[in-house]
Amino acid sequence: MGGMLDDSEIRRILVVNAHPDDVDFSAAGTIALWTDAGIEVTYCIVTDGDAGGHDEATLALRKDLARVIRQVRPDRLLSPSPERNYARLPANHPDHRAVGSSALDAVYPDARNPFAFAELRAEEGLEPWTVREVWLPGGPAPNHCVDITASFGRKLAALRAHESQIGQMEGLEEFLRGWNSRVAAQAGLPDGSLAEAFQVIDTA
Repeated sequence: MGGMLDDSEIRRILVVNAHPDDVDFSAAGTIALWTDAGIEVTYCIVTDGDAGGHDEATLALRKDLARVIRQVRPDRLLSPSPERNYARLPANHPDHRAVGSSALDAVYPDARNPFAFAELRAEEGLEPWTVREVWLPGGPAPNHCVDITASFGRKLAALRAHESQIGQMEGLEEFLRGWNSRVAAQAGLPDGSLAEAFQVIDTA
C-alpha cells in the first residue's frame, strides 16, 4: 500500500479493544514483532472483560478514547473494524464494531481537534494529537498482511494466558494455524507461512 508507514517511523502504538482476548486473536503475532522492534505498545481495553453488553458507541466513549490518544500520543492505532465482514461474522461482535467506530471517531476528528471536548485541553492539559495511521483487523477490506511465522508461538501463548476464556479451548492451535495459514496463502506467502491481515488507513 502506497504511503504506509514503515515500522522504523513508529515510536508508539495504541491498541484499543473491547475485550482482553480480542487483540491476541487478531494481532498478537504482529504486536510481538512491533515490540521486538523497540516500539512502545499500550493497550486500552474498553470493557471489564465480562460478557458483551448493550452500551454501544457513545459520545462518552469517544471522549474517553480521545483522552487516551492525547495521553499516549501514538503514531499508529490498532482497533477492531467498525464494519461487518460477512465472511467471518464472529470477528465482528457488536462490541467490537462499537469500539472500532468510537476509536475511529476519536482518531478523527476528536483527538486532533482542539475544539472537540475542549475540556480535555482546558482542564486536563491534554494537547491535540494526530494519529498518523490506523490498522483494522477483522474487517471486510484487508490491504496488508504481516508474516507472523516466527512469532506464532507467542501469539498462541498469549491466548492461552486468558485462562477463563480460552485456557481449556480444544483445538486452539489447529484453529489458529488454519486461519493464519489461509491469510498467508491469500497474500501469496510461501507454503507453511502464517500471517495476520489488516486494513491500513492513512489518517494523517
